[in-house]
Amino acid sequence: MEIIYTPGMITINATMVIELVSFLILVVVLNRIMFRPLLDTIKIRNERIASLSGAIESNKSEAEKIMLRLREHEQLAKKEAFERKKELENLGTRKATEILEAAKKEITSIKEDVDREIEAQLKQAKESFKKDSETIASEIIEHILGRSSAVS
Repeated sequence: MEIIYTPGMITINATMVIELVSFLILVVVLNRIMFRPLLDTIKIRNERIASLSGAIESNKSEAEKIMLRLREHEQLAKKEAFERKKELENLGTRKATEILEAAKKEITSIKEDVDREIEAQLKQAKESFKKDSETIASEIIEHILGRSSAVS
């Protein structure tokens, strides 16, 4: 077979075979040096991402459980606080009622004491007025009788 040289066309000769062998060696070397480590790194990264995704999902579910427990504790604390508030309100109402009852009793006692004192003062005043009126009446009678005996 005869190789014909034509300008502008690719010629197949020994350099072409050398270039092809060089290219194949370059592909093998690049595959060993660059592509395999790069693919291994990508594989490791993908495995790590998958592992982290699983951990993230696990942590999300754990966080949801914790939030649920927090809400339950919050509701329980609110319930206890509400019950404590009711107890304190009831205690305050009882204390206020006791204080009012004690004040009413004291007022009643004071009123009774004042009524007795007024009654005693009225009785004393009546007796004093009675004595004074008797004295005045007897003086008036004596004066009238004294006049009437002087007139007669």
